[in-house]
Amino acid sequence: MLYILIKHTKTEKTQEAKPRFLTSKNLILCFKKSKYHHCKKNKRLIRSTGFQSLNVAVLSIAADSLDELSSESVKLGITEILMLSDADKQVSDAYGVLQWAVASGEPGHTFVLVDDTGIVVWIKDYGDPANPNRTMYVPIDELVQETSSHLDL
Repeated sequence: MLYILIKHTKTEKTQEAKPRFLTSKNLILCFKKSKYHHCKKNKRLIRSTGFQSLNVAVLSIAADSLDELSSESVKLGITEILMLSDADKQVSDAYGVLQWAVASGEPGHTFVLVDDTGIVVWIKDYGDPANPNRTMYVPIDELVQETSSHLDL
């Protein structure tokens, strides 16, 4: 089953603001290992001027349960990042990111860029155990450059 945690406040009241992914033309799916909450890094990404000019929304996807995502986002003060619980890994499987799965069988750190027509135009895994340069942090400038170079702007 898939669940999306769109927005909340620390008091768990739903905000009536329209989620950014409904107004953006393009979307980056950020697949990550459960319990590894890089959403704070994604917050810096979505706030960067270079990234904002691309009109791209970010959706963080992990195998954590909805309860785990919700409690962790409250604990870390994450209110700007869209998060999807992919506990049964249906989405991870559909996008083919499990080919780079870590030992636990879940995605490590994969980005998938979907353009405004719904086509995957870029996919890159940074956490593949076989990758000698694997990393769990990708510089914002690199993500902005990769995103920009793969969109028809």
